[in-house]
Amino acid sequence: MALDHKRNIIFTDLHAVNMVNSQGAVVVIAGGTHPGRSDGILKPLFNHPCGLALDRTGNIYVADSKNHRIRKINKDSKVTTITGISGPGHQDGPTKTAQFNTPKGIAIDKKGIIYVADSKNDCIRRIDLATSSVTTIPEANSGYKFKNPRSLVVDNEDNVIVANTGNHNILKISPEGVVSHVAGDGTPGYLDGRPEACKFNTPTSVAIDINGNYIVADKKNNCLRVIHVCSKFIDIVNMVLNDAIGQVGTQC
Repeated sequence: MALDHKRNIIFTDLHAVNMVNSQGAVVVIAGGTHPGRSDGILKPLFNHPCGLALDRTGNIYVADSKNHRIRKINKDSKVTTITGISGPGHQDGPTKTAQFNTPKGIAIDKKGIIYVADSKNDCIRRIDLATSSVTTIPEANSGYKFKNPRSLVVDNEDNVIVANTGNHNILKISPEGVVSHVAGDGTPGYLDGRPEACKFNTPTSVAIDINGNYIVADKKNNCLRVIHVCSKFIDIVNMVLNDAIGQVGTQC
């Protein structure tokens, strides 16, 4: 989910990318109720699109998860494939030959670099449109491993904050590509407190509030958690979420 410059809400649902406009009407931007894989402006098709992000000019970038592709929707609602070829895989290199495996989350930094949570490859991918290249963020020297990452967001300093779902923690990637720890001890559970000791259980989404704090959807704890950036303390936002809210985004 994202907001465009007109404060319209852009979101994915089933096999479509939709918008809630200022009048509260839901408008289909691209896609439909049936899965498929086609570009263009007349009948573009998606297959379980998940995360999306907008660039500074209003283009929408979509993680088309079951097509294993990254798609772009321009202001005329024309859909093109940015990268990802048919079928799952893990291949860096030119955008025209790169492969992904069920990409879920997507975010764009101030320089226009696209970051993708490549969930079933257990990694974060970096797409540089200026050089038409795809690379994998290295994690070997960090001491932390990505496992089924599902969501990411870019903060005001161009750090990428990752909901590292499979390892029950939150990680950070600096603009230089260095991976570091934000919160969660890496085991499932529920515990507030200091970042190194707190516990999450399947964190599936992360966002940033107006104060720069990180808001985490802690799925199997059925709650939202807040990571206070200044105090480095983790506590709960809302203890009780009903079943409907808890199921939002389960297709991703």
